[in-house]
Amino acid sequence: MEASKNALVLYYSRTGNCRSVAEALGETLSCPVQEIKDLKNRAGFWGFISGMIDIRKRPITDIEPKIIDMSQYDTIFLGSPIWGMRFAPAITTVLERFNFTGKNIVLFAVVTGKFKQAQINSYGQSLSAKGARIIGSFVLKTRKKTASRLKDEAKTALRDIALEQS
Repeated sequence: MEASKNALVLYYSRTGNCRSVAEALGETLSCPVQEIKDLKNRAGFWGFISGMIDIRKRPITDIEPKIIDMSQYDTIFLGSPIWGMRFAPAITTVLERFNFTGKNIVLFAVVTGKFKQAQINSYGQSLSAKGARIIGSFVLKTRKKTASRLKDEAKTALRDIALEQS
């Protein structure tokens, strides 16, 4: 994919892994990167546990920013860590509340354990039903990887998506 001023990277990161991937995408595409913040404290062990409980019970949370004007963007990269085989509550909230109609979407996720592509595909189907066009997705395993390695893998995944599109 070539550099685009019409792309936006939206992401949530609890530990910094998804942030590394988002920053690599933003740098490679020369596009803005917007962090979605979960207003519930998700830090540390208990933050992780509460996130796992929330993802099962009520995957919607309070986020900042509450609104993002995406009208000027054609392509949205949407990234999340995977908790219990699902996107984190902050990104689930974005999927529910933001309008992606007419947007090209690339979904990306970071995971420390096992994850099935079918899960990310289900998010894509949900967005497609709301009028978005899924143009790619990728999942990066983060276990024992440095931020630098994650950034390199994100750039490789981006090249692979570009090749699929051409």
